[in-house]
Amino acid sequence: MPKFIIDTDLLLDDLRSKELTEKQECIMIGLRAAIKGVLVVPWLSEVEVKAKKGASIGGYSPAFLKFWEAYPPRNGTRTGKAPAMKAWKKVKGISEAELLKVCLSALEWQKQDESWVKDNGTFIPMATTYINQRRWEDEGNSPDDWEEYTDMNGALKRRRKT
Repeated sequence: MPKFIIDTDLLLDDLRSKELTEKQECIMIGLRAAIKGVLVVPWLSEVEVKAKKGASIGGYSPAFLKFWEAYPPRNGTRTGKAPAMKAWKKVKGISEAELLKVCLSALEWQKQDESWVKDNGTFIPMATTYINQRRWEDEGNSPDDWEEYTDMNGALKRRRKT
C-alpha cells in the first residue's frame, strides 16, 4: 500500500483563501482525524467544530472545556483535569448546558472571594472537589453581602451583613 506524505502547511495556505461548505468542513474534520491532529484549521477552532457536531475532544465535552478554561488555577497551576471531567459527567439533575451556565455565574463572584484570592489561590478547591461538592450552589459572596465598620481601635474592617 502506498504511503502519502501531506504537507499540512501547504494545504492550509491553499485552504485559507477559500470558504468551506459544510461538506468540505466535514472532510476537513475527517482529514484532521486521519493525520492525528496535525492539521489545524486556523479560522475554526477544534472546540467550535466539535461543539457543532456535539462530540467531545479527547474525552472532554465542549461545555467542560469552557468550565476548565474559566476555573482559576490553584497555586498558579491547574491539575486534575481527567478526574474533574469524570465528576462533571456524574452531576445529576441538571443539563450540561445549565451546569456550565450556573458554574460560570458562580465562578464570577467566587474568583473574587477573599479566601480564594489569598496566598496565591492556596484555598481554591480542586476542580473535582468543586464539582463533587456542588460548590456553585454556595451562598453568594457579593459585595452587597458585606458591610464595612470601624472597630474599637479605629481600624476599618468588613463583616457579613446579618
